[in-house]
Amino acid sequence: MLQDFRLKVFLKVASEKSFTRAAEALGVTQPAVSQNVSELEKSLGVRLFHRLRGEAVLTAEGEVFVAYANKILSAASETELLFSPLDMSEIRFCVSEEIYSDFILPSLAGFIYIHPEISIIRSSADECDLRVSVKPSVIGVKTSLELDYKPTQAFAFTKTCAVLKNILGF
Repeated sequence: MLQDFRLKVFLKVASEKSFTRAAEALGVTQPAVSQNVSELEKSLGVRLFHRLRGEAVLTAEGEVFVAYANKILSAASETELLFSPLDMSEIRFCVSEEIYSDFILPSLAGFIYIHPEISIIRSSADECDLRVSVKPSVIGVKTSLELDYKPTQAFAFTKTCAVLKNILGF
């Protein structure tokens, strides 16, 4: 829904180094690939490829845009996942009260607003979906905290787990 097909076409041409091979891989015609890339170039105001005989080579601008196209598609995918129906009614965190109230709940404020049907619960150590512990780590001269995230095996494969990993940065 949020993902722009032109970005997928651009990335496929960049990886295949060919409009024809990109078209075959995407299951569309070569003119459709050319049109999508041309529209993208027009909207950006730059050329993304040098079109050589049988080969498409990224321009300097195209090289830079590859990273942005990947970020845009990744953000769109994460957003679609966040707003889609999720597969749980409650999530139990095994975590200290401090981390739960200072980090987990504030980080999940938007998630809780979007999914009020899912209860976020701080639980005892023997019944939880996620274990979060804090490890001190030293980076240069600064000391920071590193959160260790361990989902239960069943929870690790849920859509909800993927959403929380993105939100909490695990």
